[in-house]
Amino acid sequence: MAAGRWGGPQASTPCHYLTDQIIDMLQDLKGGSGPFFAMVQYWDPHGPHLISDDFHGVTDRTKINPWSNFSDDLSGKPRRVKRERDDFYRNHPSTEEELVAYIGYYCDHVAMLDYEIGRLLDYVDHSGLAEETLVVFTSDHGDITGAHGGLIDKGLPYGEAMRVPLVFSHPSLQSGKRDGLALNMDILPTALSLLGVSYAPRQAEDRSAQVLETSQQGRDYLLAEYHGLRFLYSQRIIVSRDNFKYIFSPGDMDELYDLDCDPGEMHNLAAEAGYADVLSRMRSVLIDETYQDPLRDCVAKFNGEWRTHSSQFDVTSAYLAVAAPPWRATDLPGLSWRGT
Repeated sequence: MAAGRWGGPQASTPCHYLTDQIIDMLQDLKGGSGPFFAMVQYWDPHGPHLISDDFHGVTDRTKINPWSNFSDDLSGKPRRVKRERDDFYRNHPSTEEELVAYIGYYCDHVAMLDYEIGRLLDYVDHSGLAEETLVVFTSDHGDITGAHGGLIDKGLPYGEAMRVPLVFSHPSLQSGKRDGLALNMDILPTALSLLGVSYAPRQAEDRSAQVLETSQQGRDYLLAEYHGLRFLYSQRIIVSRDNFKYIFSPGDMDELYDLDCDPGEMHNLAAEAGYADVLSRMRSVLIDETYQDPLRDCVAKFNGEWRTHSSQFDVTSAYLAVAAPPWRATDLPGLSWRGT
């Protein structure tokens, strides 16, 4: 748990420096004759949480409640999760007092960044750029910050790490929350569409209708990929519009969560008979969504679909040309199949 004082005023922090730099850049761009694209990527509030003198302790710790899923014993999750918490992040929050202290530092850090984003947006407003500039605010990942029994940082497929803010701001846009699913890959085509800029479509989707009207639906399903942090570890995640979440880990157990009833993702439903149809649906969607994925063979065959069209050679390839879907091992002459 790396957190403490920066040891200096806000003006000495990297995020303050970045804000100064982007404002200087915008001043130069504003004087030009053509359109521009500018981006600022703050490290904050990523750990270590080193808080400037101006913001250290600004969060009232007495008003912080421990996360509801801090009691998660991780028994329904892949073994890797507990091992990473206990063996890699050995100094993780293990008591509610330690957790509250850590959340306090995180909130102080967020307040630091909020101040800098406020400085930037104030400049955009006062310079006159706001009327003709589309502003997008988002993050590359969240932070688990002690949830699920004291996990920290990122690199795990749970909501605290996966869900991020996504805000489009322009005077022409209707204010209000949009509840539909969207990917960070959708940001560029959506922004270009809102600005009237043509582009060649790729895998991402133009969600401008969803931004323009609060009644528009988002994606039916959202696919996320994880390829490992500090070591190779592939996972694929599907989230549905009806708020189910399926996590596929080739080397370990499947996970299924009902996010309406269990937003803290504590109760793995994958082995429960009452959710067999939901699990089957989510697996089928994952098979469809991973059509060009190197992991497709595992995704499909681990879930009983042998005709994968992955173009990868394996011991079953000779039979794919003659076997009609749906294909199972019992279709092979002379081969018996035992399993559940």
